[in-house]
Amino acid sequence: MKSGIFTRFVRVAFPTHYNDWILRPKRLQFTGAQPDTKKVAIFLIFSTCGIQDSHIHSLHYMVENGYSPFVVSNSPLSDIDMAKLKPISWRIMVRQNFGYDFGGYRDAILDLAPQLYDKSNIVLFNDSNWFPIPGKMNWLQTAEQTPADFVGATLSGFTGKLRLHNFANNIWNFRTSARNFHYGSFAIMIKNNILKTKDFQIFWQRLRLSQGKARTVKRGERGLTKWAIKLHHSHAATSDHRDFDTYLTKLPLAERRHMLKNIMVSQDGKAESFLQEFNIRAECDEMDMDRVDAIIRTIVGRRGLAATLPQVLIRDFNYAFLKKYPAKEKLFSRDMMAHIVRDLPEPIKSIIQKEAGFQK
Repeated sequence: MKSGIFTRFVRVAFPTHYNDWILRPKRLQFTGAQPDTKKVAIFLIFSTCGIQDSHIHSLHYMVENGYSPFVVSNSPLSDIDMAKLKPISWRIMVRQNFGYDFGGYRDAILDLAPQLYDKSNIVLFNDSNWFPIPGKMNWLQTAEQTPADFVGATLSGFTGKLRLHNFANNIWNFRTSARNFHYGSFAIMIKNNILKTKDFQIFWQRLRLSQGKARTVKRGERGLTKWAIKLHHSHAATSDHRDFDTYLTKLPLAERRHMLKNIMVSQDGKAESFLQEFNIRAECDEMDMDRVDAIIRTIVGRRGLAATLPQVLIRDFNYAFLKKYPAKEKLFSRDMMAHIVRDLPEPIKSIIQKEAGFQK
């Protein structure tokens, strides 16, 4: 009884120590058929339905681009799952879902610590997105060719806090110093100039894990970006929409109105209430250009293009990812996702339709 109380206390008060002392020794580790190369892709998977076709699609993409996939599963894997993974993986780790994706990233990076100096780059991927979308940029090649040591697929939180009910006065102002600025942790490439530093290992050793999603985002996703900037590492996004406000002004008014009608506000309850309260989707055909632009900029600035207008990112910014969670959200977002997926090429179109339960 006392032992159980002590364990619960350590889990809450010292979560990183709890992971390292109690959970890490319980991990399962396996060797796959793929070779150890200079390029490693850590692929964090959390799937209660086991290994999906989308996971296999993503892993083949990593292998085809010369990466050694290090699969980290935060959920149990069956023998059938292992049989699917081993031919297209270098290493496989099965762990408890403690610390969410950053708990898994951390365990893998600490395991790789003795080899980091010799790696040309390490990529952090998780399965919160379907990727890659065929016909769009080869993200791995593009990130490698980007002249920065820390490269994300997209960026968020760079405009500062934008207030919905004051949308007409909001200013679209790109600032990496904004409190919530970060590169999405679903796809980040970290190159050798960072990997070979002691500071990189120290960041992961000292990262305080959490079972709270908000704290995990703050310490992990935003924390990693802030760490890279603080240490003056060069950084960039392959689909950089910091000039979205300028892009918007070049579109015909009819297209902007259509964009406002179809903007998604998943996981942004305030934006959803705002759109409903003022009946904006229904009335946007009567709105003037300035009002339409101001509302779009405000909503995109709050959540980023990947969460609000993924169809625009894919079509006009050559984006190769599609977030999964809107497909599980309320009716409007799910319908929008189904519409977006219908226009995607194969095989990703059929993969998503099957996994999301969209009718073909």
